[in-house]
Amino acid sequence: MIWQAETTGAICSASPRVVSRGCVPLADIAARPLPGVGIFVGASMYNGQWSVMLMSSGKTIDQISCQGGSFPARKGFSITVDGVLRTVDTVSVPQSLQGEYRVAVQRDGAVAEDRVTLDMGKVGDRVQC
Repeated sequence: MIWQAETTGAICSASPRVVSRGCVPLADIAARPLPGVGIFVGASMYNGQWSVMLMSSGKTIDQISCQGGSFPARKGFSITVDGVLRTVDTVSVPQSLQGEYRVAVQRDGAVAEDRVTLDMGKVGDRVQC
């Protein structure tokens, strides 16, 4: 679940399966690269895969890919901060695939590619993207 806190305006995340991940102040969101894609508040394990929350600024994520595998983004929350649309998406990736992922995005109505590094720590054997 993702929401905007009434008192502070921060964007927060929590899950019934995982201890609350926390909140990100609007000033920190406004300071993110534009356009850009990055990790929002980390990742958690769910059913043997990493569930990663990504925030895109000035674009929308379609999917991420690594080692020939494509992983669709699921829209979670959108907010305009300092005139820029910021969107939080969730993506599930195998725990063994870590490193720099290619990110297929839509920016100004055109298809583009970005990169994001997902490195959640050593968990078993890893394959680099």
